[in-house]
Amino acid sequence: MTDTFKDKICIITGGTSGIGFAVAEELLSRGAVVYVIGSRESSVEKAKPRLKEYQNARYAAVDVADFEAVKKLIDTVVSENGRIDYLFNNAGIAMTYPTEHVPYEQWKGVIDTNIMGVVNGVYNVLPIMLKQGFGHIINTSSMGGLLWPSYQTVYVLTKSAVLSMTCCMRYEFAERNIQVQAVCPANVATEIFKGSTPPPGSMPVKEAAVEILKGVEQNDAVIILPKEFESPVARMKSDPKFEDWVYSETARIRYEEVQKGLPPVGMADFSTYSGDNK
Repeated sequence: MTDTFKDKICIITGGTSGIGFAVAEELLSRGAVVYVIGSRESSVEKAKPRLKEYQNARYAAVDVADFEAVKKLIDTVVSENGRIDYLFNNAGIAMTYPTEHVPYEQWKGVIDTNIMGVVNGVYNVLPIMLKQGFGHIINTSSMGGLLWPSYQTVYVLTKSAVLSMTCCMRYEFAERNIQVQAVCPANVATEIFKGSTPPPGSMPVKEAAVEILKGVEQNDAVIILPKEFESPVARMKSDPKFEDWVYSETARIRYEEVQKGLPPVGMADFSTYSGDNK
């Protein structure tokens, strides 16, 4: 374990559960000062006892879709510490659902959290990092930012946007000592499965946190989790026929699941592709 994060000032939105909580705990264990941000007071209060051994934990309930609330958070952190070293824009809403059944209000809600929540963080922290001459911004996208499976239209829309803006910013600010990276998780065993069994091969959340921080230290542009997904992602991007088969097969499987009243979460089995599949 390195001391890269020791005494660093970190903000993690969506930090009271799932990947965000695991990253917060890992940072705290390495000596960082971590502002653990949840969307509601209730989630913050539930997180506090789990992190009670860490004196460097700070807490706040902030709706990342609320520009003024995010601005107040950023201003508070700077006033208390004089700087911000790391901003993890991790808060987000997952969704896998038939597109035609998604109400307009839900479209807007997911977009406000997943896209504008990141924008609000970036917009408010960037002037501070430029002034101080350094900083790190880590935006959580998803495997749904790299690949586009059916029945995830709203989610993929938002996570693709997050990944694209991250890549743009990475090169724009590289020469000004601001490191910008994206995290693209696939199956990580978190509360997102809401009591159901995570898919086989899901990555333990604590292991995911360690890998994320390793990727941050290495300044990886895109941190893919689990790493086993790097190969099929690369293959899909380089083999249009394989990519088309994966999307078509996934759409077929998920359509059948919906017809049976099941959640549309199935995926194509890559091992069944022979090159002749239609």
